[in-house]
Amino acid sequence: MSNLVTRPAVISCHRHPWFVEALDQLSDFELKPDNVPAHQQAVGVGHKWLFRRPSHDILAVCTLLRLVSAQPLENMGMVDALFDPFAITIVETGNSELIEATEHVLSKGLLKAMRHKHSHLPDCLVITPESNSWSRKSGSKDFSRLAKEALLDDKPVLFVVETARQLPEEIRASATLRIALAPFCQELIAKLYQIVHRIDHRSFAKWFSDGLPPSAELTHLNDVEVLSAVRWPQPRKALDRFSDLVGGQSTDGSDQALDQVKGLGPAREALEQIADDMQAWKSGDLDWSNIQHGVLLFGPPGTGKTFCAAQLADRIGATLVSASYAEWQRHGHMGDMLAAMHKSFRDAEAKAPSVLFIDEIDGFGDRLTASGDNADYIRNVVNALLEKLDGISTVEGVLVVAACNHPDHLDAAVKRSGRFDLKIRLSLPSKRVLNEILRSHSGPEIPPAALGEIASSLVGRSGADAAALVRDARSRARRRGRELSAEDLRDAATSMVSPIPEGDLWRSALHEAGHAIVGVALGKGIPVHAQIGATGGEVIFKETSRYPTLKNLEAGIACALAGRAAEELILGMPSAGAGGPENSDLAVATRLAASIDMAFGLGASGLAWYPVDSTSLPLLLANPENLKRVEKRLKGASELAVDILRKNAGALKSLATALVEHRQLVEGDMRRLLDPAALDITAVRAHEGDETQSATAPDCRCASSANL
Repeated sequence: MSNLVTRPAVISCHRHPWFVEALDQLSDFELKPDNVPAHQQAVGVGHKWLFRRPSHDILAVCTLLRLVSAQPLENMGMVDALFDPFAITIVETGNSELIEATEHVLSKGLLKAMRHKHSHLPDCLVITPESNSWSRKSGSKDFSRLAKEALLDDKPVLFVVETARQLPEEIRASATLRIALAPFCQELIAKLYQIVHRIDHRSFAKWFSDGLPPSAELTHLNDVEVLSAVRWPQPRKALDRFSDLVGGQSTDGSDQALDQVKGLGPAREALEQIADDMQAWKSGDLDWSNIQHGVLLFGPPGTGKTFCAAQLADRIGATLVSASYAEWQRHGHMGDMLAAMHKSFRDAEAKAPSVLFIDEIDGFGDRLTASGDNADYIRNVVNALLEKLDGISTVEGVLVVAACNHPDHLDAAVKRSGRFDLKIRLSLPSKRVLNEILRSHSGPEIPPAALGEIASSLVGRSGADAAALVRDARSRARRRGRELSAEDLRDAATSMVSPIPEGDLWRSALHEAGHAIVGVALGKGIPVHAQIGATGGEVIFKETSRYPTLKNLEAGIACALAGRAAEELILGMPSAGAGGPENSDLAVATRLAASIDMAFGLGASGLAWYPVDSTSLPLLLANPENLKRVEKRLKGASELAVDILRKNAGALKSLATALVEHRQLVEGDMRRLLDPAALDITAVRAHEGDETQSATAPDCRCASSANL
């Protein structure tokens, strides 16, 4: 059974049974003679070096202190643990830059001291990722092979790694001793300073230790920071330096930080909860294991994912460490990229409590779909990311927040729970939120009516667009030599979003109103959202059932075709707005119609299943019989939509008028404008069937893809 030694508090590290012997072995030059000639003792350039006693590599001393502090074993118990036949020891440094120093301290210090005192002990093979044929290009394959070959005889083996996850699972499971370097604390740093500066006063260590910041703050310092402070020859200056280093690490956080992120909606509660949990951990009221692992923010560009991560860090009172896939990649070839990625994770650990923000995480790609020349590259970098995410998940005080535009492009292993427990969608802002963003950037002097008008023109655009519009308006105002005005904002809005011709706006409104009315008449419920704008329009319904029947599916087809039907009914002919890309109305309706027959087991194909997606659908419809059945369903659904709208033409025009006026309607607006009981549904009754079999739920979104 493995004897895992975790990171305990340092207990009399300088009185460890092997500390002095190991330190002697690490001495790097001989003692200066006592009989220095009198003429050389005079004060002069460099005279202090005449009286220097044996010195040690400061990093080596620091590493030795951290190593022995993590081993609360008795004298012989430690020898046996390391040198027993078949012993496998794993030393985790937590930092790849400490591997070489730790290997040196073990080989030239601790192990050498033990073998010097007990000459019968065998060699203990010390293996690191830098051993022999290890290289950045071949990576873990060579290290894994070397590690396994080291186990072919009964000699003790010691692995020095950043994290045990670098070793094969079978070696980790067989380890007889695991040691993690002890964190920095008051006693360890005081002893380090005493050794480096050869201070023999018995009371000095306690005086220096008492003058240091609390150990809970020192534990977040990295080795470079500690060594730079320890070098100060004046103790009080060294203490001041340590106080400066920890002075800005932790804050109480800002309770209002997330209020600055406009339009969070339901996501706010989840983010506030994780911030509260982090605060509770900081105060010692919550164990780290009870905090959710990772936050994945996703949504269209410009929805404030980066700003949200920064404000979350501010809310927690944590240091923000920002990185991105593109930033890591631009360092060079794969080895350099992985080194940059490693540094970001190491920085986050050193600055804990921290938020490590990884932007563009979908840039890593998916190992499952990787192909061609880049397949090996994608697999290697995704594997490295997974290793880092797993390693940082055990580090207290580091919350990983990632952002992407396309979560479906992410490798399934990256986004699974355990790595990212919270998955939060940030949507494009509503008209109300756009108004708030405009107000926050422009100031109180702009009339509310003007801001409302401009917000209406921005429906469908991002919060970043709204902020950019105000910057453009301010630039225009400066050129005109005046303060920002509503006119400047209107001019900037016209430049950003070309005005929609009245005819196109009315057509778009009729189109979306058609979706809404047919959906209500066919039992899909009141829409929760409807909008028109420069980027097109959409109507969104709540999902009514995860197990729709044939009747529900046919209603979905009719609803998808209702926008086109409304244009044809009122304007005499439809536009191309219902067609185009894979998420268009015609595409949705065609896939549903084909799926009824070929994927859902509800049509002429019986129980035979065929995949229906963008790749297979053209091949399926190349069969004349399949095409004929799909066309028949589409035609019947379109006729149903036209019949419903013809009998409710007044409601159609009223709703379209409201959309033209407001550009965006929320659920409350829709309930006031659409009364299901007032709709004429005689056309629905004429088309109703008794089908009750079930299938997979259809998309509940009707969207016009045309940029009207």
